[in-house]
Amino acid sequence: MNKKGDKQMKIRIIALLVLLAFLTGCAGNESIKRIRFSDNELGTSKTNVNLKQAEITGFDAKSVETENSLKLYKVKRAEFAHGGEEAKAIAEYFKVDYDDMKYNEEKNEVSYDGPRNITFTITNGYRVVFNKFIDEYKMTHDVTATNEELIEKGLKVLSEFPFLEGEYVYASMGERTFSDGVNEYVFYKSCTFRRKINGLAVDGNGSCTVGFTNDGLAMLTVSYYTYEEMNGEYDIISLEEAGEQLAKPQLFKTSQGNVSVDNIAKLEIGKSELVYVNEYNNGYDTIQPFYRIKGTLYSKHIENLDRIYTDSFTMYIPALE
Repeated sequence: MNKKGDKQMKIRIIALLVLLAFLTGCAGNESIKRIRFSDNELGTSKTNVNLKQAEITGFDAKSVETENSLKLYKVKRAEFAHGGEEAKAIAEYFKVDYDDMKYNEEKNEVSYDGPRNITFTITNGYRVVFNKFIDEYKMTHDVTATNEELIEKGLKVLSEFPFLEGEYVYASMGERTFSDGVNEYVFYKSCTFRRKINGLAVDGNGSCTVGFTNDGLAMLTVSYYTYEEMNGEYDIISLEEAGEQLAKPQLFKTSQGNVSVDNIAKLEIGKSELVYVNEYNNGYDTIQPFYRIKGTLYSKHIENLDRIYTDSFTMYIPALE
C-alpha cells in the first residue's frame, strides 16, 4: 500500500474511533460515581451484610418487569434564596409577611415564630419545615379522616406548594398517639411522599412529609431537589440477577432493630420494586437504580426470652450493571 493509501486508511480508522466514542457516550457510558451506602453497623441500618445463614422465601424473579437500560439523572438541591421570589412565595403560602421572618446568615436559614402558634423555617435554601401547635385537648380525639383521605389531602398540599414541581407518590403513613391512662388516641397522622422520576420513586434524600390533626395541616417537611436527564441510557441487571445477591445486599434496614443479622433465621419476601436512590447528601450527584426488596424477618428461637422476634425489613441491591 502506498503512502496515500496509508493516510486514507488512518483517516478512516480515526473517523471510526470518533464514531465509536460518540455511540458509546450515547449508550450511557459516561463516568459516574457509583453509590455506596455509608457504613453503619448499628441501629436499624446495616451495610454489606451477610445473610447466607438465613432461609429466604417468597422471592419471585418475574414480579418486576423492567427494560434492559434506564436513564440516569444529575441531581442538585433547589435554591430558595433569602429574599428571593421563592422564599417570599413560601411565606405567602403560610400567610406570613416575609418581613416578619428572621434571617440567620451563618445557617442560611429564614425562620418564623409567630403569635398564631405556628413556626416554620427555610433551611440552607432547599428545605422547608412547618409546625403548628397541637392543643392538648386535641390529643384525646382520634383523627377521623381515613388514610386514603389523608393521602389525597397530602398530595393536594404538595400540588399547591410554591415551586414544588414533579409527580409525587405515597410511600408510608406515620402516627402519634396519646394515652389518658384509660384510652389511647391517634391524634395525629403523617403521610410521606416520594418524587417520581422516569416513572420510578426516588428513595433517600428528597422526601416530603405532610401531617394532619382533625384541625387540618399540622406539619410539613419538604426537601426539594432538581433532576436533569443525562445523555444515553445505562444497562441494568434483571430482578432475577439481583436475586442472586439476596444474601448479600448493599443495604439492609429493619424497622425495630431488635434482631442481629447473625440471629435471623428466615426472610420472607413480600414485594420487590425498582427505584432510584438519591444520596446527594453523601456526595453522589447522580440518582441511580436499585432493587428495593421488602418483607418480614424471623429470628432464631431466643431461649432466655422464650420467643421468636419478627420485624419488617427492606434491602437494596444495585441495579446498575
